[in-house]
Amino acid sequence: MSEIDSPILTIPGISFKLGSVILTEIRDIKNFRSPNQLLAYAGAESSVSTSGMN
Repeated sequence: MSEIDSPILTIPGISFKLGSVILTEIRDIKNFRSPNQLLAYAGAESSVSTSGMN
C-alpha cells in the first residue's frame, strides 16, 4: 500500500484507513481554506448561510 502525504493524518483519531477514505472523497484537504469550508462540503456544518432577503 502506498504512503499518504497529507496533513489529515496528523489529526488525532484519523487512522491510515479513515484518512484514505476521506481523501478518496475530497482528494486534497488543501483545497479547503478552512475547517468550516470542509464541514460545509460534507454537509456537517451547524450554521446555515443564505443570500438575499428571506
